[in-house]
Amino acid sequence: MDLIKKRKMANTSTRSKSNKPTFVSEWDMYDIHNDMEERTGKEMQFMKKEVSDESKESSKIKFIAKSSPYEGVNITPKEQFESVAKSEAFLDACARMERLLGSNTYRDQQKAFRGLRQPDPFRLDVQFRYRLELLWSFTSDYVRGRTVTGMCWNSLNTDLLAVGYGKYFYKDRKNGLVCCWTIKNPTQPERKYKFDSPVTSVNFSTDRPNLLACGFHNGSIVILDISARNKTVIALSNRETSPSYEPVWQIFWFREEEYQRKEEQIMTCCQDGRIWKYRREETLSCLPMMLVTRMEGTMKGIDQPRKSRAHDIPVSRHPAALVLTRHPVDTLTYFVDWCVRIWTEDVVQPLLTLNTSMESVQGAAWSPVSATIIASISANDIHLWDIKHKIFVPASTATSPTDTGNLMIQFTASGLNLVIGDGEGAVHVYGLQDMPFSPFYQEIALIQAIKKALVTRPELLKILKKIGKPFY
Repeated sequence: MDLIKKRKMANTSTRSKSNKPTFVSEWDMYDIHNDMEERTGKEMQFMKKEVSDESKESSKIKFIAKSSPYEGVNITPKEQFESVAKSEAFLDACARMERLLGSNTYRDQQKAFRGLRQPDPFRLDVQFRYRLELLWSFTSDYVRGRTVTGMCWNSLNTDLLAVGYGKYFYKDRKNGLVCCWTIKNPTQPERKYKFDSPVTSVNFSTDRPNLLACGFHNGSIVILDISARNKTVIALSNRETSPSYEPVWQIFWFREEEYQRKEEQIMTCCQDGRIWKYRREETLSCLPMMLVTRMEGTMKGIDQPRKSRAHDIPVSRHPAALVLTRHPVDTLTYFVDWCVRIWTEDVVQPLLTLNTSMESVQGAAWSPVSATIIASISANDIHLWDIKHKIFVPASTATSPTDTGNLMIQFTASGLNLVIGDGEGAVHVYGLQDMPFSPFYQEIALIQAIKKALVTRPELLKILKKIGKPFY
């Protein structure tokens, strides 16, 4: 009752001359009426509910303490706290608190990531600088010193990023690690799973976004359920059905109709040049799809200024299959390409080749919202290309904040951000600033940009026009 009197005095002191309350207390759960009796009754109901909630929470804590291994033994407060700290409810509460603290620090960066700071399209001082702004870096002592080998955004929860850590050089001796990061807490991962073998690729399921497929350096495949905090393995490949011992460089989910039922399956490409298909079962039964063969002689469409001398080698190896993607229309066609160039189907020559320096290109990604913008990484540099304007120099170049080389690159689904993974375990999230507006007709903009870039190659333009749509 003392609490009610204090609240009545506070409300009376803040009344205006019209005898109407000027504010609503944060404790009130219902609409406040002018009748003080009704409001007092509702306050009493709320207090009863609050007391019952507190009693429930205290009973939960007592239950956790009783369920500890020290039941029936006099334990110290420190030992009691350690037992409570291992509970799932306590860990979830700590995760929420870390997110709240992270939001206080990264509030402006999170707004930029979600696109809440978009420029006014009607302003007069528009300048397209293709600028990269570093928002934050997913890194901690737990992952520092490891190599980022795989990244994938969740299709349902677009704030969730899965990162695989392994090794880049053959001499490295690292175990495998998979972490799930969220933009709400860039300082600590939400999930951490350890493995004996280095991780080489990760990918989320589309039908069931809580399932994460992981490929490893020893050729094995694992499907995890990330809804559980502990490592929960849904399916695991074995050597009887998966004989490959080479690293799995890329793994992705796809839907295929088989035996009159359309279910999601997994396809991988490996270091030994083999393409495998896995059925989503407990043992992940494997079926060979194809084996990439080594090119003999001169490769069509690619100029080789310097030819290597041939030697007789008794053991013939197949080229590594590093990149794999399915055809967007024909589901029976998929591409394996170990050269970073821009190609079109049914043409043996590359349409465009983007060169910056003598450093090797570690990765490239096409913007999902602008058909003419491409991002690439080489060493510590991040290049943004706009083939609508220039193809001989990038539109902008930024340098990674760390001294190690960049290894992985991806756009977010919104196309407003760029994610870069390096060799020291850091994943840098960049916001794209001062970018040109996305064209309304993406296909037309891309075709016009390619035709403009091929003005000096009229013979290739004739070949494209013979193909027909969309180059006619």
